[in-house]
Order: sequence, then C-alpha cells, then structure tokens
Amino acid sequence: MIHSTFEETQANDAAAEEDQSISLTHDSHLADPLLSVKDLIAAKVVGSRDGVHAAMKKGWLPAPIRWPNGRMFWRLSAIEQAVAKIEAGGSK
Repeated sequence: MIHSTFEETQANDAAAEEDQSISLTHDSHLADPLLSVKDLIAAKVVGSRDGVHAAMKKGWLPAPIRWPNGRMFWRLSAIEQAVAKIEAGGSK
C-alpha cells in the first residue's frame, strides 16, 4: 500500500508499534493463553531472563509449564494473579 502523505505513514507506524505490545488482558477468543519469557519481558512483568528466574526463586512467579525443548510458559491467569498479589503487597 502506498501512503500519500508523511502523516499517514507516521500514523500507520505508530499503530503498528502499539499492535506489537503485550497486554495482560484476556482476549475473548482465547481461554487462557500461554505467555513465554519474551512475553513477560515485553509486558514489563520482569526486566530480563535472569529476572524471571529470580522472581521464580523468590516465589513471585508461579512454576512454569515446561516443554520438552526447555521452553517455559505461564498461563495468563496465573501471571495476573501473581501481579495482583505483588501489587497488594504480598509476594506469596
């Protein structure tokens, strides 16, 4: 698609950047989606991969679902509960 103005190009670029962000909200068509380490970092739940491991060790994050290839995932609902507990002042 060819953009006729610079402003349209900027608006479309801004919209595309917003689409790439991860939100910790339920989508109506997904029952309880899985979040990867990258998703947790993008949503600013943790700052890095090391932060994920530290948060699990301290009990701030629930145990992940581990795939045979070593990747880790968390249910969105479990992360929402963990974030709510942290915001309420409790870590466990």
